[in-house]
Amino acid sequence: MVLLAATLAYGAIAGDHVAAVTDWLKDARDSAAKAVGFGIIAVSVSGGSQISGDQALAIAGVTGRSSLLFFDAEAARSRLLANPWIADAGVLSFIRIGCRSRSPSGAPSRYGSATAPST
Repeated sequence: MVLLAATLAYGAIAGDHVAAVTDWLKDARDSAAKAVGFGIIAVSVSGGSQISGDQALAIAGVTGRSSLLFFDAEAARSRLLANPWIADAGVLSFIRIGCRSRSPSGAPSRYGSATAPST
């Protein structure tokens, strides 16, 4: 097993395929993260009249294969700030969780919380 790994590593380095192998490994880890629920499903871009939202996402490195688990917000911000049309950028990555509570009877609660029946 070690010999096989060493042979593959040597072939990647000697054949100048390190960048392609690295990109493949990144895509594989992002695909695994998306499979367990860490895909990027919503993106918001605001401001900017010189650069479209799609261009800003491309500069930041957000693609259809990106996952939230491995997204580096600081590196994305640095890539955005390197563009001369962008004066400042804020990049946030977070997980949003929405919950609805139910009353003890099982019906959705109108006010978001339920009181337990008295015994």
